[in-house]
Amino acid sequence: MRKLIALYTNEMIKISRKISVIIILGIMIIGVIGFGGLMKLQVSMNPGNNNYLSQNMQFQKEEMDRQLDSFKGRLSEIKQQKASATGADLMNLESEERSIQNQIDKLQYAKTMDIILFSSSYRAQAIEMLFNYKETVNQLNSMPAASLTQEQKKQLEDAGNYISRLEKAIKNKDFKEYISVSNDQINNNTFISTEEKKISLESNELRLKYNLKGEENSFPNSMDSLIWQIESGKRSLLYNIDYTSQTQKPLSSELREKIKNGVAVNVYKIEKGIIGKNSNTGMNPEELAMPGMVGFGSFMLVILVMILAGGSISQEISTGSIKSLIISPTKRWKIFIAKVVSLLTIGIIGALLLYIVAILTNGAFFGFGSGTPYVYAVNGVAKELGFNIYQFAKLFAGFIDIMLYMTFALMLSIVTRNTAASVGISIAVFFGGSIVNSFLPLFAKGEWLKFIPFNNLSFSTRLFPYDTLNQIMDQGSSGMVSVVNNSILFSLCYIAVLIFCMGYTAFDSFNRRDI
Repeated sequence: MRKLIALYTNEMIKISRKISVIIILGIMIIGVIGFGGLMKLQVSMNPGNNNYLSQNMQFQKEEMDRQLDSFKGRLSEIKQQKASATGADLMNLESEERSIQNQIDKLQYAKTMDIILFSSSYRAQAIEMLFNYKETVNQLNSMPAASLTQEQKKQLEDAGNYISRLEKAIKNKDFKEYISVSNDQINNNTFISTEEKKISLESNELRLKYNLKGEENSFPNSMDSLIWQIESGKRSLLYNIDYTSQTQKPLSSELREKIKNGVAVNVYKIEKGIIGKNSNTGMNPEELAMPGMVGFGSFMLVILVMILAGGSISQEISTGSIKSLIISPTKRWKIFIAKVVSLLTIGIIGALLLYIVAILTNGAFFGFGSGTPYVYAVNGVAKELGFNIYQFAKLFAGFIDIMLYMTFALMLSIVTRNTAASVGISIAVFFGGSIVNSFLPLFAKGEWLKFIPFNNLSFSTRLFPYDTLNQIMDQGSSGMVSVVNNSILFSLCYIAVLIFCMGYTAFDSFNRRDI
């Protein structure tokens, strides 16, 4: 053991003296701090994305004006056409005239109330409901009163009642009354089941309880998205069909459990107010800072360990320095173990350094209490993991990928005995392998795809599926060809076997071949 410790110490001293290690770690630290500073600058230059919002608000106001002009133009055409129309044509034109006039009234009403119809505000939604009822009233009033059925008379009476209530809710900014109208609509809807009604009523209850009224003249935000996800999840569980994705399919037991946990997570986020700080563009620079810093740092760590592992044996063989160890009374397996442990130590030290720098940088630029905790669920019960602990766990979950590339580079270093080949091949596989793998499902199918290493990596993404950035990336790639979806247990076992096989190949070659 004493000899092994001495060999390990010697390896650590040699690694610490390498200029490449200092340069790569220096680039990592500078890059992490620089990325955090860039995100802080982005926040400072565009606080709260007000510029983005103002531009979109102006665009939407102009769009409302364009629609208003278009409807007025069509209304003038209809009046001219009515002068020569008779019979059914005249009736159709009158019906279209009422509909277009209703649209004009709606746009003018929204402009008067200074509300953008396309916004997420409950008042914008109330205006849509209000003029839908007004159109119904206009249609029924155009019919002879004597010809109306009892059902139509009831419909006319209800519409008038809703119009009065919605006008008051809009004018007085009464969110509670708006929810009350919405609940009455749901309860009176005969086209949906009792279970569907319950889902919609529960969503309204959440909106009212947590005052989720939407932002005036803004666009659908994180809260709107969470409500939609909760409704979709509950509907999926009700009908056993996946309504949470673009591809609706029957729920497997695993997918059902996933959706159940997703509903619990979203409800928990609403209850605790754990949402994105910028709701209009997905994630704001502050939320992207930590993932970006860790992502860059992890990339530099992979490059570092591949360079060190790729030259750990081959470089010493080419220079002849390893012969002094071989001729000494030291068994080869001890030399091999010392080198492997020293490489792991450097990787772990680099990961710890990355974590410390990233946390301090994030705290210095955005505040040490600004991080959003990670919310997850087990068996439908939501739980919370603190921001710092979560970032630490996520970083070291990604360390499994680093270990795989390190072992691969070490094996090549021993087998090829060529530093350039081992490092070059390792880096080429790192950059090109995942790209090739993303296109492979386009041309090949079968169970063998499960055993491609790249389909079993990215553990940090798979172990933390409720991470906001991961969910946005999943939504963005939902239209792409799906890759093999292996279980985490399968991937862990597969990667462990792969690392063992490559490690044993390296160990056996190092012990048996002449130096």
